[in-house]
Amino acid sequence: MIISFYGTDLILKNIVRNWVSLLAVNTYNSMGCFTLELQNAPHNAELIKLWNYCTIDNDNDNVYVITSANIANGKIVLTGFPATYIFSKRASTTVISNKKAEVAMKSLVDNMTPWDNVITEEIKGLTDTFKNQMSDKQILEYLQGIGQATDVGFRLVKEGQKLVFKTYKPTLNNSVKYSTSLKNVANLDYFISENDYYNYAIVAGAEHGEKRITVTTSIGDTSGVDRRELYIDAR
Repeated sequence: MIISFYGTDLILKNIVRNWVSLLAVNTYNSMGCFTLELQNAPHNAELIKLWNYCTIDNDNDNVYVITSANIANGKIVLTGFPATYIFSKRASTTVISNKKAEVAMKSLVDNMTPWDNVITEEIKGLTDTFKNQMSDKQILEYLQGIGQATDVGFRLVKEGQKLVFKTYKPTLNNSVKYSTSLKNVANLDYFISENDYYNYAIVAGAEHGEKRITVTTSIGDTSGVDRRELYIDAR
């Protein structure tokens, strides 16, 4: 596995073959993330240049942009996002309403203040229509709002020395099945925590010392690792 780094001109600058850790997350109509941890060595210090791009294993469909760098504890940590993050640095007052999603997305990118070496592909004819209304936002907010409302993806693909803005429909995987009987259907957002959970309370009342009345109360299994004690000063 290699990581290739490119300047804003999309010309190859460096290739990295060794690192401490790597995290790259892509989504099709929201924002992913990118984190690369390297040893703090002179040859790696050359990579600390914000707004450079990189790809993993020459995967030009997934391009990342570096937006921050940190040097500490003998490590260099570069963080960023998929290259579509650059659209968060462009804004528009255009009103989008009842328009084909693909056409609306392309027009937003075409009409924004140009970003070096970013172009759009030709219209492919996606039929999904954005029926809501949206205006006065960052370009990225427009793209995400339209994409999520119509299930249309967008990305920047490296083609030579250009980043080409493309829209697409996510691939349908017919082998994937969802059903309550398979126990793989749940709410879109899932969160579980026991940070504030207790099942055994020690309640101390009025007075002091030996005169103080203390009682306990519990619910459920309160043995071993299942016990969560809480001290309560009832005064």
